[in-house]
Amino acid sequence: MHRPPIQPEIPTAVFSGLTDVETQHLLACMLATERSFKRGEIPVSQGEKTTSIGIVLKGTLLLADEGNDPSTPVVVVNARDHFGQDLRLQEDDEVSRTVTVVSARSIAALDLRSLQNADGHHFELRDRLAAKLQELTAENSARATAHRQLLEHESLRDRLSSDFKQQRTEQATEMLFIALTRDQLAAHLGGSKPELAKERKAMKEDELIDFYRNSFRFLQPLMISGKERQ
Repeated sequence: MHRPPIQPEIPTAVFSGLTDVETQHLLACMLATERSFKRGEIPVSQGEKTTSIGIVLKGTLLLADEGNDPSTPVVVVNARDHFGQDLRLQEDDEVSRTVTVVSARSIAALDLRSLQNADGHHFELRDRLAAKLQELTAENSARATAHRQLLEHESLRDRLSSDFKQQRTEQATEMLFIALTRDQLAAHLGGSKPELAKERKAMKEDELIDFYRNSFRFLQPLMISGKERQ
């Protein structure tokens, strides 16, 4: 089945620092394709062999470490973000986390193996891409560390407030949208669904937040461990 090529103007950190022409060359070399997924589908599982990295064109994904708890998201990946940047350019590698689709959207697949025999200008672009992927791997590790630190907060309210702050920063908006289901968000925060529902209701009654389904609005700065966090 023919799949449409990926357009180079899609903003993603994978191609930051490259011109549109250079990005076009890399997309062509990596045989970039687009594939649609339904909610709950698993595009790739932990331990699976692959040579591709992915860019989320639309929707939200969860990256979970099945070695700990498959229901607990390690990383939330939103539209225009990427995953699989810890793969190597020279050989097949195992996926470090299981990827689950939260909302039914599309993903771009970029095959790293196709760059193995790059030469000339493409060789230089490949090296620049490799350096960028190493940088993004470090960032991804930092995000996983941040999630572990989030779980160290004693109260669920502190964990929820900390996660809200991070998500609001990433989405760059005052009206926050959380794509996770309540079960997924509760697992992500190290609590249960009833505990999460009770805490959200309490924060609304305290006039800290207002919400409707998965959309949240902040009515005043949130407090974490007695310190103001905006």
